[in-house]
Amino acid sequence: MINACSSPPSSPKSGIPGPVSFWNSAPTGDLVFIGGAGLRSNRDESIDLALRDIARKISIFHEVEGEFVSHNKTGSSFFDYTSDTRSSITFNEDYLGFTENLEYDPVADVMRIDNTIFVRARFRSPESLHIDYQLPPAEGRPVWVDNPPAEISGYCVGIGYAGRRARVQDTVNASFEAAVFSIIRAVFSQVSADAMNYRGDGTFEYRSVSDAAVSARGRLNGFYVLDTWIDPSNMGVWTLAIARSGGGS
Repeated sequence: MINACSSPPSSPKSGIPGPVSFWNSAPTGDLVFIGGAGLRSNRDESIDLALRDIARKISIFHEVEGEFVSHNKTGSSFFDYTSDTRSSITFNEDYLGFTENLEYDPVADVMRIDNTIFVRARFRSPESLHIDYQLPPAEGRPVWVDNPPAEISGYCVGIGYAGRRARVQDTVNASFEAAVFSIIRAVFSQVSADAMNYRGDGTFEYRSVSDAAVSARGRLNGFYVLDTWIDPSNMGVWTLAIARSGGGS
């Protein structure tokens, strides 16, 4: 049995676990990963897809490259404003072989939340993490949501958040990726800004344009989720993660 997180007792009517608020995946020897998949009629198929999601996260753990660009342009008119944000991550997509090194209990480590099956598994890896950080008790809103530590055991810290999506799995994955970009922005951000003024012959022929951009691109290794919290009030997901900087690109 993996002590990565705790599930509430099963419902006596449905036998399906109810929602969990905390998933603590801090490493205890082996690395612990949690993956999700949409609910299928065949339970084993759902579990297999969740294990593939774990394999994808293991690939991201080894190395991930992220790019984030936020561009804002403001003019003199009240409606003269544009905003554009783009982000992407790149990692080795030949990751299915990692599923061969996963261990999990098909009963204790499989849970259902709404329309999603989640699996938590240990990953046998020669690379271990030594985390000198005590996670707060799993009661109520975690302290790290509002007061994240600056670093943990020499790792950069990222906090990801995603509002509720149609599937819990999509919300969890969006929060996971938001944590990647949180670290990318913290380590690699560059800011550029320009201001331009135009004046014509007429009284009202004046225009001011402000153009600002924040961009960040870089590689991380050892990206690892320590804790995940699902806000029971709105089913938004918060993710606490760490990573080492792998250098710019």
